Parts: sequence; structure tokens; C-alpha cells
Amino acid sequence: MTNAQYRTLLAARRERLVQRAQCQRRQLAQSALPLVRAAAWVERGFGVWRTLQDRPWLVLALAAALTLWRPRRVLRALPVLLALWRAGAKLSVLR
Repeated sequence: MTNAQYRTLLAARRERLVQRAQCQRRQLAQSALPLVRAAAWVERGFGVWRTLQDRPWLVLALAAALTLWRPRRVLRALPVLLALWRAGAKLSVLR
């Protein structure tokens, strides 16, 4: 096999690999498409979480308003809210 033939063989192999990589990229993009909406919701949730961490008075104001509006629901949800508060405090320590 001559040097020119070898280069032609390598170029053809490279072209097949590039086409295969393009096909795989398209398939990956198609399979990840349903996750785009979920990722947007997760990002939005992180934004709300950061906002609430930066403004604790806002959390207290919302809790006070909710307590005045629906006191029984707040009392029923209090154990869950305390657990979330503790988990959030632990997560903020890790950051």
C-alpha cells in the first residue's frame, strides 16, 4: 500500500467517524429534549430558593400571612415545614 492510498484510507475512515459522531449527537439531543422543561423548572426552583435564603423576612411575612389566612393548615403543615427548614440550614452550611 502506498502512502497516498494509506492517506485516502485514513481520510475515508475519518469521514465515516465524523458522520457517526454527528448522528450520535443528533440522537443525544433528541433523547435529552424532554429534560429541557424539567431542567427549567429546577433552575426556577433554585432561583426561588436563593431568593428566600437572601430574604428571610419574606419567608416570615409569607408564613404570618398564611397563618392568619388558614391557621389549621399551617399547624398541620408545621412538622414538614420545620423539617424542610432544618434540611435547608444543613444544605446552606455545605455551600
